[in-house]
Amino acid sequence: MDTKTWTVVQFLDDETVEAVPSPWIQGTNECHWPTLPPEKLRQAIKKWEPLNTCWATDKIRIFRNATFDDYLLATQKAKLAQQTSDLNKNTLQKLVKRTNLLTEMLGDALTLLKDLRKDVSIMVNNNKQLEMNKSSFFEDCKIKLPIDNNHDFEELESFFSNEDNVNKAVLELSKVGGSTIYDFIKRCLGLLMTNSQALCFSWMGLKGKRKFKNLNISKVVIKSAERSGLFKDNKEIEVAVQLWLRRASDRQRSNKAKI
Repeated sequence: MDTKTWTVVQFLDDETVEAVPSPWIQGTNECHWPTLPPEKLRQAIKKWEPLNTCWATDKIRIFRNATFDDYLLATQKAKLAQQTSDLNKNTLQKLVKRTNLLTEMLGDALTLLKDLRKDVSIMVNNNKQLEMNKSSFFEDCKIKLPIDNNHDFEELESFFSNEDNVNKAVLELSKVGGSTIYDFIKRCLGLLMTNSQALCFSWMGLKGKRKFKNLNISKVVIKSAERSGLFKDNKEIEVAVQLWLRRASDRQRSNKAKI
């Protein structure tokens, strides 16, 4: 009988890192991946379910010296690799952002100061308006938030098909605060859905999950982020949403460990 081993790989489409049964890997850059609900998928990986060549394949990158005969050790290494990957990406993004900011400051410091004053004025006025119209979106919604089941999720999707409801939600969610765009997205989506519900989605609908990108809820969150003033471009908002969805399983495990 073959020795059971798991190999740590990175899926190139969404840059997630997973420990997968080694036989699922084909060649050096492809991995078969079953279309299963999150919990059943986790069990299939843990129990080293035999390869089914009918499964779809995804492009991957295999980490060096990353094959282990212990499942728990493999998952720990995968989590560490994911954190390292995210850290490197964030570091590069911050470096580029700081370089661009320095160039703008040197080019036109007076204009930057005027824009900052305008942003502060908008934030003060928005906060006053929020106090005057506090909780109107959550009262009109009539849906228990954060959502933790598919039925309520569909109800909220339907609620956001109405433009007036969207505008009310954007007005209030845009003021949840945060020091960075990811911090804002974390607060905003945390109000709308639980981690267990977030496990059902990925930005592009990969690996058997539902596509989040085109949903009404996604559009509301992005519009709210655009009003927050914490982002440089829409791509930065999309990356923050992708990262929040990707980290749902880690947050859920962390919450269970605290109980």
